[in-house]
Amino acid sequence: MTEKNVEYDIKTPKAPAVLEPFKRAKSIGWPEAVREGYRQEELRYENLSGHIAKERAEGKAEGEAIGEARERAKANAEKRAIAMALRDQGLEVNIIESITGLSAKEIFDKSEV
Repeated sequence: MTEKNVEYDIKTPKAPAVLEPFKRAKSIGWPEAVREGYRQEELRYENLSGHIAKERAEGKAEGEAIGEARERAKANAEKRAIAMALRDQGLEVNIIESITGLSAKEIFDKSEV
């Protein structure tokens, strides 16, 4: 397959990678300093690509952790609202504790709602 065939036939995001051997083959006659420059550029690109992938993974994990924390806080707030409503209706605290899983302190503490 020729370089022109590759350029024409391969229409995927990987096409530049497939064309890389053609570029390297053309660089064989280049001076060592030029080839070394390309090697250094490739190393920088690989390092940067790895760094970007790591940052993305960390950002995704952080975002998921924040989302999970928000869901837990929302669920806890809903439990506390239910507990306070049941308490205001005169239901015994031990029953409210067993229904909601909250402690008596959490049921009577209005500062977090």
